[in-house]
Amino acid sequence: MSAMSTSRWRQSNAFLVCITLILSLGTATPLQHSKRQDVGSFDFIIAGGGTAGLALAARLTEDGKHSVLVLEAGSRPDTVASYQAPGADLQVLGSPIDWAFGTLPQPGLNGRQLIYNQGRCLGGSSAINGLAYTRGSSSIYNLWASLGNSGWSWEEVFPYFRKVR
Repeated sequence: MSAMSTSRWRQSNAFLVCITLILSLGTATPLQHSKRQDVGSFDFIIAGGGTAGLALAARLTEDGKHSVLVLEAGSRPDTVASYQAPGADLQVLGSPIDWAFGTLPQPGLNGRQLIYNQGRCLGGSSAINGLAYTRGSSSIYNLWASLGNSGWSWEEVFPYFRKVR
């Protein structure tokens, strides 16, 4: 890709991110209370109630000494009826609990646009992907460690994967 097309791609991408954020503000689920309330103070505020945000909130509150506020743009996943039906996990794609990010038309794909489904609800993408859980192969983590990323070898990260269960 030439420097000029890379620059245009970055500008277009930044523009799309801005538009997506603006549109998401207009469609975000409003607070349940119409008047402003004092919700107190918190030790930590986490933006995003997806898998990582909720796992982080759980870890931060394990000792009972810290309070955490989790902010999520979407709602609970069960606000979409098909979410509750066993085996209907693909029905939630494109629903209000899916960001459904789209790419620009791709010249190498005959102008088609690709949709990247991302969870817009508590639980994040895990809530819309059938709760599938996977992790990379050990060779990838060992490669990261060999490139100077200490603490990222398979043997060092595997205990954290086990803790997820």
